[in-house]
Amino acid sequence: MNEFKVQLGRKRELLNQILDITERQAAVIEAEDTDALLTCISKRQNLIDELDAIQADLPSREALLGDGECVAMIGEINGILENIQANDARNEQAALNRMEELRSQLRKVNEGRKTYGGYETTGVNRIGGLYINKTK
Repeated sequence: MNEFKVQLGRKRELLNQILDITERQAAVIEAEDTDALLTCISKRQNLIDELDAIQADLPSREALLGDGECVAMIGEINGILENIQANDARNEQAALNRMEELRSQLRKVNEGRKTYGGYETTGVNRIGGLYINKTK
């Protein structure tokens, strides 16, 4: 049972690291730092992979519920998971808002390009039709 307590402790530690990353992601999204966001996502994925390996080695939940210390650790782990989920929801909403802002800006840029393109093609045709070589 001690080995399982060690694994639960490691799981709690990894989840705390993921929680820290999700809290940092909010600032990274707000700062519009794509490289830092990708780094956070990569670190988080590595931690999740490690969590998956630990979870595969843990016995069934029923076996752990027989030990009071394990039950307390499981409760703490569940609380950390809830915080991570709340942070993820906020981060997702912030990212969606940012994407919508970028879409709006792209629409404006595309409208400007169309307008500019319209003037350019009209101007080219007008210049070509207005030039008359009188020396010939």
